[in-house]
Amino acid sequence: MEGDLADPLSIVGGEHSGDLLSVGDSSILVGDKDELKEYLISRPSRLERFFFDIEEELKLYPRKKACDLEDLIYTIISRKQQWLREFSPLLFGEKSLYRKGIKLIERKDYPAAQEVLKSYLDQYKNSPLSRPVKMFYSVSCFLNSILEEALSTIMEILESEEDEISKIARFFVCNMGLYESGFKLLYNGPDYSADLFRILRADSRRVRKVSSDQIVVEEGRKCGSAIFLLRGEMILLKRRGDEDSVLFSLRSPNSIGEVQLLSKSKWDATVIAKGKSEYILVDRNRLVQNLINKSPQDGFKMVEYILGYMRQTGAY
Repeated sequence: MEGDLADPLSIVGGEHSGDLLSVGDSSILVGDKDELKEYLISRPSRLERFFFDIEEELKLYPRKKACDLEDLIYTIISRKQQWLREFSPLLFGEKSLYRKGIKLIERKDYPAAQEVLKSYLDQYKNSPLSRPVKMFYSVSCFLNSILEEALSTIMEILESEEDEISKIARFFVCNMGLYESGFKLLYNGPDYSADLFRILRADSRRVRKVSSDQIVVEEGRKCGSAIFLLRGEMILLKRRGDEDSVLFSLRSPNSIGEVQLLSKSKWDATVIAKGKSEYILVDRNRLVQNLINKSPQDGFKMVEYILGYMRQTGAY
């Protein structure tokens, strides 16, 4: 088959960026995402070309700066009355704690705000109003540099229905100094096959085994390799102020760093391999070789992962 692929980025990414017109004597084949996937993975050269297009898009994407906290706080606080109407309190005393917690955030008394909002959640956790309270509570935890509690509360928000609060919560995660790590927490993936991890393990000279907790990469260092966890567990830490907070953990088989590697950016978190873990560092060339030539199904999964990251963080 000859010719060019017209719009694979839009098909896989889920959003079209413009119109397509045929010019002159043209023949056009149209397919959906699954058909495009089969077409791409049936020949490595096709998938490699698509992969390079995605990589170039990612390199051109200017990394978003951490959001302005004043703007973020204003965005959330501006909805306090709207959410009070939308998530009506059930019991006496809810409104006063809700308003007091928000007022303390406005006054930048974040420790007191966290305490008041935590008190609300302890007393009224089953109230409809607890949903926006969790959003305010996670912001107060973040501003107090307690990232683990902030992220844990956001994940509770996301376990429920999809609404404006959940959308703001996702935005918050992707703009709190977490880029790929934040996206990984929210969406997991790529869900690589067991075959890919077997292929990587076959290169036994590169497999690293740790008997006790060991730093694999440090936040702020340039990413030169993606990490593939073959056995055990690794945890991600984020520094805020003078404190390191545990963000979340990943259990094998898993990976982190593909986006940061291909975008030639810096690690947004410190990664620590727990004792009795095994992992392998895969540089860009070996990553492409394995995903394109040895496991093209997984190559397509990584392309989906990168496009999802770009869409969620505002590139698409």
